[in-house]
Amino acid sequence: MTLKIQMISLLVSFIYGFLFYLVFIKIHSYLITKKKKIIYNLSFATVISLGYFLIMYLFNSGYLHLYYLLSIALGILIAYKMTK
Repeated sequence: MTLKIQMISLLVSFIYGFLFYLVFIKIHSYLITKKKKIIYNLSFATVISLGYFLIMYLFNSGYLHLYYLLSIALGILIAYKMTK
């Protein structure tokens, strides 16, 4: 994998983590107030996970590295700090 693909993947992972947090905050109250919240939470987690793997498949043939997951965590942390 070239350096350019790795940098793009890091940036995409960061943006994905940032957007994941914002979407989660917006629908969190909806997920908690429903009676079947386990089904809704599992559906949400499945869609989010499959979406990330699809995006990574498009950019770098589906390779996952620890630093991509750390980039997602950094995006979530920064989105958290910006919304508080």
